[in-house]
Amino acid sequence: MTGFVYAIGDGNGAVKIGWSADPIRRLSKIACDCPAAPKLLGLIEATQAQEYEAHRLLEPWCIRREWFRLEGPVLAFVEMLPKPGPRGRKRTFSEGDHPLKGWRINSEVTLETVAKEVGVSRPQLCKIENRKGLPSLALACRLSKLTGIPAAEFGALQ
Repeated sequence: MTGFVYAIGDGNGAVKIGWSADPIRRLSKIACDCPAAPKLLGLIEATQAQEYEAHRLLEPWCIRREWFRLEGPVLAFVEMLPKPGPRGRKRTFSEGDHPLKGWRINSEVTLETVAKEVGVSRPQLCKIENRKGLPSLALACRLSKLTGIPAAEFGALQ
């Protein structure tokens, strides 16, 4: 199956070299798990076998699984990948998405910015957007004040 081999940097000298049919969605998932804001450094259309071959060649620089030290041949590999182009002016969201995600997309605001504004971590908000956690009543009120979305729509814990 053809998809993309991508390189996502963690901002701390490590890079994840992986394969995905949808690397932008993969970046979003990694952002939930990463303490720093990850960045898509490059991607190229490729097969999973080609990703495996890159892992095999770069194995001496492997930190763990698909994460590598961003140095030497790993850096050269990442630099040769085509850089991602600018995204369209407006991303879309589906009707089933969390209201916070819809607001962020329409407002062109990052999850990190919202987290700073309401005083919580980006991973915590990511869990809320992905419906894997509920905000406290106090957090729902802060989100409501920021977004204009009624606090009840956040499904807050009482």
